[in-house]
Amino acid sequence: MQRKKQINSPKVERMTSASHPIKNSFGVKSSCKELVAIESESTLSELWASRVFEGPVIVLGGGYNIIPPTFFDGIVVTSAMTSISHKSDRNGSSLITVEAGLPWDDFVGYTVQHSYTGLENLSLIPGTVGAAPINNIGAYGAEISEHVESVHCFNTKTGKFETFNNGDCKFSYRNSVFKERPELFIISVTFNLKKENADKPSITTTSKELARAALLALSAIRVKKHPKLKLTISFDKIRDFLNIRSVPAKAKRHIVKAIRRKTLNDPRIIGNSGCFFKCPIISSQKLEELKSKFPDIEYFDHPPSEKKISACWLIRSTGFAGNTFQGVACDINRPVVLLNVENASAETVFHHALSIKDAVKDKFGITLEEEVTLFTQ
Repeated sequence: MQRKKQINSPKVERMTSASHPIKNSFGVKSSCKELVAIESESTLSELWASRVFEGPVIVLGGGYNIIPPTFFDGIVVTSAMTSISHKSDRNGSSLITVEAGLPWDDFVGYTVQHSYTGLENLSLIPGTVGAAPINNIGAYGAEISEHVESVHCFNTKTGKFETFNNGDCKFSYRNSVFKERPELFIISVTFNLKKENADKPSITTTSKELARAALLALSAIRVKKHPKLKLTISFDKIRDFLNIRSVPAKAKRHIVKAIRRKTLNDPRIIGNSGCFFKCPIISSQKLEELKSKFPDIEYFDHPPSEKKISACWLIRSTGFAGNTFQGVACDINRPVVLLNVENASAETVFHHALSIKDAVKDKFGITLEEEVTLFTQ
């Protein structure tokens, strides 16, 4: 029997149930003791004064990029705040504050529609605006950290509001201070975005850039004849194409959405959390050692002088691509993605992920790190 409680303000709703489901894109069965949906910033202080946050708490976005426990004996807090506001315009740029509960791709669509540029490469990444800074989401050479001005939070331990500027966020590859401090409830994120026509290049530069874009677009499509005829996409060339400023943001967004729909599994059809593991970053010296043993190793440059190793290549090289364990499958095409093919539990996901990490560590001496957040009770 599910019960609803009202706490002082009509802007917060608490739902109590021994089996209240925790929404997650991987589709593991998970429930919690209590769910709190925040619809107003002011109610956070009231909840803290009511000692709601004294027990175990999980701050949850849209349920993507997480594996929740089978049962969480505590409170799950989510944001239902979704407004967008413009703080100021300066030199062709705007400070745009977005509340945490808005779906991320809705906001990207909003920026493109209103002629802002910078986030279009991050189109169709699932989740909410509030969850985006936690993992410093990125794609095709772009990261959210490049455009975050500040992040406004509520500290569920101290009951105080805190604002983090970009430097305070400690952004790095798929990481931030918010991943290290789960007690922070992100209320809103302020972005610094430029108008698309700001700093418009000359006609000559534009012509050269568009010609280069056309060549990159044509060379990005490759044909593989063995073992069977197949069209493939060069993601390096697509990334270079998307970083050409003369290509309109709307065109970039359409291309990114088309590629993601073609290459990634829709979690509404088959449960997944996107990339389960990060690509490991190693020194150039370590790479040379690995190349002497594994000359076909796949890697990318990572500024300033490090190398990023393809997690897909590492996992495929250990034989896990296409492997299934108790309902958890390693995607045969993109083995960095784990799939829920048959009612997997959180425990079996943990087990399969650990098996993959152990195999990569044993063979290459590299420790894979999860990109998803694993919650344990």
